[in-house]
Amino acid sequence: NRLLEKSDLQTVLTERYQTDKYDVQRGHEASSLDSSRSDSLQQEMAQMRIRHQEELTELHKKRGELAQTVIELNNQIQQKDREIQNNEARMLEYQQQIGSLEGDCRELRSSLQVCQLLRSVQAESELELANQTLKDEYDALQITFSALEEKLRKTTEDNQELVSRWMAEKAVEANRLNAENEKDTRRRQAKLQKELADAAKEPLPIEQSVTLILGMRTLMCWLTMEEKEQGRHPQTDQSAERPGVCAEVRVPSTALHVFEAHDGEVNTVRFSPGSRLLATGGMDRRVKLWEVVAGRCEAKGALTGSNAGITSIEFDAAVSL
Repeated sequence: NRLLEKSDLQTVLTERYQTDKYDVQRGHEASSLDSSRSDSLQQEMAQMRIRHQEELTELHKKRGELAQTVIELNNQIQQKDREIQNNEARMLEYQQQIGSLEGDCRELRSSLQVCQLLRSVQAESELELANQTLKDEYDALQITFSALEEKLRKTTEDNQELVSRWMAEKAVEANRLNAENEKDTRRRQAKLQKELADAAKEPLPIEQSVTLILGMRTLMCWLTMEEKEQGRHPQTDQSAERPGVCAEVRVPSTALHVFEAHDGEVNTVRFSPGSRLLATGGMDRRVKLWEVVAGRCEAKGALTGSNAGITSIEFDAAVSL
C-alpha cells in the first residue's frame, strides 16, 4: 500500500513536472526575462528528479524485500494450507471413526435393550412358571389338607363314638364291680363280725392294738374301745397288765389316722412279718407300700403290672423287711 501511494505520488509529481516544463518552455519563449527563473526551476526539477530517483530506487529495493517477504509468507501460507488440509483429512477420518463408533454404540445399546427385554421376559416366564408350580403345589396341599381334615373329622367322630361306648361299658363294668365290691364288703363285714363275736367269747393275745378297716377309697386306723376308755396309747403304756391276755374285745369306734391310699376301692391290707411295713391293694391295679411311723403311714413305693384289681396280698416270711 505504501509503494502504491508513493507511485501515485511520483506520477503526480511527474505530471506536475511535465506541466511546469511546458510552462517554462512557453514562458521562455514568451519572455526572456524569466530565463533566470527557468534555470532555477530546472535546477530544482533536477534535484527533485534526483531525489525522486533515489526514492524510487529505495522503493524498488523495498519492493524486492517485500516481494521476498511475500514469497516467504506465501510459502508459509502454502505450508499452513497443507497442514490445514492434513488436519481436515484427519478431522474427516476422526469424524468417520466417530460415526462408526456412534453406530457401534447404537448397536450395543439396541443389543443391550434386546438382552434386557429378553431377560425380563425370561424372568417373567420363570416367575410365572414358579408361581404356577407353587399354585399347583398349594392346590395339591389344599386337597391333601381337605382329605386329612375329613379323615380327622371321621377319626374324631369314631373316637367320640368309641369313647362314648367305652364310657358306657366302663359305667356298666363299674356298676358291676361296685355291686361285687358291695357284696364282698358285706360278706367281709359279716365274716369280721362273726370273727369278732367268736373272739369275744375267749381270751386272745393282743399283739397289735391298732385295727385296720377297709373303706371305699380311704384307710382308717382305729383305737380299741378299751384304750379309749382308759385314755392311754398302747405303745406308751408300759404298766398295763400282762400282754397276751385280753379280758374284753370290742369293735373299734374311733379313727386314729385317715389318708388317701388308692385311686379306687381298697380291697386288701397286709402287715409285713416284722410289722414295720404295710401293704395295700386296690382297684387301681397297684400295690402300695407304707411305713408305719409313730402312728402314721408314710408312702415308700408302689408296685404296678397287674391286669386287674388287687384282691389279696401276702408277704414272704423268709425275706427280712
